[in-house]
Amino acid sequence: MSTPSSLRARLPDLTLRDERRLSRRLDGLRRIKNAEVRQARLEEIAVDVEKAASRVAGRAAAVPAVTYPDELPISQRRADI
Repeated sequence: MSTPSSLRARLPDLTLRDERRLSRRLDGLRRIKNAEVRQARLEEIAVDVEKAASRVAGRAAAVPAVTYPDELPISQRRADI
């Protein structure tokens, strides 16, 4: 079960856009008086945090590895650079 503080702790690992959007939604939970509705919204936010985290992980996995082909002149000097 997620709590607002545990979800808020995960926000810095997300994109800035998702961090701000989800932070505002977490702030809005304070205005909801009905506990059942508040819990339902918290669960929705938790799902959105998971989706945002998986997007970040997917983007990180898609970053290509840096390679230096030997046929390029700069490759022989890469240690000097």
